[in-house]
Amino acid sequence: MPDLRRIMSQCSFDPFCRVLVEMAHNAAEPLYLVGGAVRDIVMGRQIRDWDFAGTAATQFAEQFAARMNSRPVMLHEDQPTVRVPVRGDPGEPYLLFDFCRLRAETIQQDLAARDFSINAIAYNLRRPELMDPCGGMEDIRSGTIRALGPQNLQADPLRCLRAYRLAAELGFAIHEQTRQWIRLYAAELGGIPGQRIGDELHKLLYPPRVAETLALMDEDGVLAVILPELEEGRDMPQPAFHHLDVRSHILASVSEMERLILDPVGALPASFDELEQYLTRSDVPPMLLMAALLHDIGKPRCFTRDPDRRIRFKGHGDVGAEMARDILSRFAWPAEIRRTVAAFTRHHLRPFMLADPGQDGVIEDERSESFVTMSAIRRLFREVAPHEIGFLLLAIADSRASRGPAVTDRYQVEVELILDDMLRRYLQYMREQARPPLLTGQDLLDAGYQPGPVFSEILRAVEDARADGQISTRQQALDLARDIARRHGITPR
Repeated sequence: MPDLRRIMSQCSFDPFCRVLVEMAHNAAEPLYLVGGAVRDIVMGRQIRDWDFAGTAATQFAEQFAARMNSRPVMLHEDQPTVRVPVRGDPGEPYLLFDFCRLRAETIQQDLAARDFSINAIAYNLRRPELMDPCGGMEDIRSGTIRALGPQNLQADPLRCLRAYRLAAELGFAIHEQTRQWIRLYAAELGGIPGQRIGDELHKLLYPPRVAETLALMDEDGVLAVILPELEEGRDMPQPAFHHLDVRSHILASVSEMERLILDPVGALPASFDELEQYLTRSDVPPMLLMAALLHDIGKPRCFTRDPDRRIRFKGHGDVGAEMARDILSRFAWPAEIRRTVAAFTRHHLRPFMLADPGQDGVIEDERSESFVTMSAIRRLFREVAPHEIGFLLLAIADSRASRGPAVTDRYQVEVELILDDMLRRYLQYMREQARPPLLTGQDLLDAGYQPGPVFSEILRAVEDARADGQISTRQQALDLARDIARRHGITPR
């Protein structure tokens, strides 16, 4: 009874759902609130997507759209489902109201054909009646993801992946019998369209349970089906910087990245305010965790051994970047995320090349943490902007997941100090960019130079020299421009 009262209260409280309750009272056919919306009301979670079912659901959708001054969108015609997007508060994303015709003769049969017991609950909007034929309420209380039968998973194998996504999202445990069924049908995920896989994976990649959920997926054979490229690194040895094979190192990097997202204290302390603000962006966590999952994906295809048996992965950043782009295209992830993750993958070794504190793992006495030039820092961050902070988090996660015999604790501390200093100086430089440039294209024209490709090279070189403290006046900038132009055989008129 408390659950029923909570659902009734929420449906009466929400202004849009209240319209549907009124419509249902006056309709000949019942309309049911179903699935995740009922579950989330019971759990006290925010609802963005409302799902309704009934024999006349599509007619309800058309009438509701007219009341809300919205436009209904047909999502599926073979199993009629209509979506009505409704604008809530200004600046907030649309609320989505989906109306699906019953997939069976009765609501009880419809619920029995759904994926998990916690989603097989319905509330009759015409009269206060809660329908829970599959024991979903008890599973909500016990925190259990339980499939309604093996045939329900086989009917839509994507449900095998959805079980893990819900476990991560809700903090629930997957019932052991359900895991056994998933192992039976996991291979059928290979026939699911990549976009559906990508949608579920994106929802799964939000902390705090990402690494442990991926470990369960790996144990049950699901990860190998949706990301077969990862299997190429299984048992593949690595140089002495690493204590794990390629595949295990990748998964350890994901775990380290999740720790950084959840508790960034101690990472990049000189720019901690900017780091905290960056991590509040909702699009950042899944992108960073996917970058960790793909950063070394190209290693197996670049594996070689020198005559002295030394292991090398030459060019794996470039190969991995193309693989990452292909994988994320397969998952239909947004173009900006594809570009960023590919850039992270291509350049993920460069921070270590710049920040290498020396063979002994200690910065030499005559060098400071700022021995990396500003122009080198700018060239590096130019490739990954505007995700410079996330890029360094990947470097830190990668480093913390590498604990081979060639790595000392002191070395890792020093590397993180250098990365922190690089970011501090870069952010300071970017703040200073509000000042006028020393030299512009118009200045070059006024000095008598003919416009051409060399202009870009000159202006970039001037800003790099200024950032490194080599020049500070307009005349010095013109002198540098003259030297560069002469090297190209160009003289002013």
